[in-house]
Amino acid sequence: MATYTELHQLISDNAFRNRCSTAIVVSATTYLTSGTSTTAQKKWARQVIDDPIVWGQKALVAITALGKGSTITQITNSTDSTLQGYVDSIAAAFADAI
Repeated sequence: MATYTELHQLISDNAFRNRCSTAIVVSATTYLTSGTSTTAQKKWARQVIDDPIVWGQKALVAITALGKGSTITQITNSTDSTLQGYVDSIAAAFADAI
């Protein structure tokens, strides 16, 4: 299990941040292209497209909290598909908060 110190250090991991930014843009694009997205989801998705770095950082912070039961190696070596699943669940919460 990662310590809080290790999780905090993960927030400054550029490679993992880039992966989170890419995943949040994928989530946003799904909302933009879905015929069933709500107005709030589309509004959030446009915000992500306009500023993917900021939203990628927010996703990264949330993922570190979700990963608290895993090791840093498990978190950073997660497959793109696994990471996308985490980000998709976070994206839903972000969009609902708009």
